[in-house]
Amino acid sequence: MRDPIPESTQTGKLGLGRQAIPATAEVPGALAQPVGVIQWEGDVLNPRMVTVSVYTGGPAGVVGGGPLVGVASWSGGLSELAYVEFDLGVPAGTPGDPNAGVGTIISLPCSALNVGIRNDALFAPRPGDQSIGLNIATGISAWATMAIGGSPTGGGGKLRRTIWAINNAGAGAGLAPAAAVLVPIPAFATAYQVVRFSAAQTVSFRVAAQAFFMDGPYNVAANTPAPKLDIPIGSFAVEVTNTGAAQIDRLAIIFDLSL
Repeated sequence: MRDPIPESTQTGKLGLGRQAIPATAEVPGALAQPVGVIQWEGDVLNPRMVTVSVYTGGPAGVVGGGPLVGVASWSGGLSELAYVEFDLGVPAGTPGDPNAGVGTIISLPCSALNVGIRNDALFAPRPGDQSIGLNIATGISAWATMAIGGSPTGGGGKLRRTIWAINNAGAGAGLAPAAAVLVPIPAFATAYQVVRFSAAQTVSFRVAAQAFFMDGPYNVAANTPAPKLDIPIGSFAVEVTNTGAAQIDRLAIIFDLSL
């Protein structure tokens, strides 16, 4: 049974219903501003395990849209501020439909917590690339609930962060044959998996650590999924090379987080 949030230490805003609007098309590569759904500050000398459930829902008739990114910053006791980004599910269907919305749960030990939602629908990862996901001008609705206590799933390791290196809907701006792209490893990442389209293209990837590559290369055959691999300590990026004969239109790396 979870303890209630003590009124004497509960400050800020909880469970805000907000809309996450993508950045404008006039600023290619720009990230949208996150909108806050949880702002909480407890007793700085008494950190607690706090669980936040974030829910999202889309406009009527929308199929997909986003991607949506959760942004959390927190501190515990006198520790410095920590920061993490994590995937949120993409809603589809009609608002009010229990099957249309999706949610994500995150638990953190803290005495102060801020959680926001960012809509990266118009984020272009490289000059010349088209937008990621769909442009939903009306935004995606997001709201949250919060409780003192651990996650009902029984631990961390359930969050993921997907980083798109290439997302191109047309010809000429994908990852060309023999070209490579370097994807930074996000905070709290423990494992990763490379995904690409078309899967008929072969790829090779390796992990970078400072001035050298310490793991790989791993070569993935055509029409074969890449393995999920642990991230070596000291790594900062994953390099992916197109070893096929045609360009790769879409390429992303899905990172497992330890939270």
